[in-house]
Amino acid sequence: MIARSLRQASFGLLYAFVTVFLGMNANEHEYKVMGLAPHAKDEDAERVLARMRGIICPNLANPLVFRSRINTWDTLHFLDDQFHRTRFDHLAGAAKRLSMNSWSTRSTRLSPAQSSSPTEFS
Repeated sequence: MIARSLRQASFGLLYAFVTVFLGMNANEHEYKVMGLAPHAKDEDAERVLARMRGIICPNLANPLVFRSRINTWDTLHFLDDQFHRTRFDHLAGAAKRLSMNSWSTRSTRLSPAQSSSPTEFS
């Protein structure tokens, strides 16, 4: 195994809890969150993203591993505390940008040898 991210830094949990926070079913309607994302204006999604930064991001020491400033099992509480009256499209846009920014940061930090190797995530 080359790298392993902890469940406490899980994009799957992040999307599941954003989905639940928006009133939909986890593990069933995440595609709707992704579908809502383009409807947010750039400046609105960026404003929400600024408050979400660091929830999940690549580990600077090893870009194959993600880390989180909160346990993603607590994401629902975080969302309720930080985004209680935030429009659903703004939150969906920010969640998509968070994942895309993290993945693009991760991929640009990998060497060619690393990027062709398989990776296991938990």
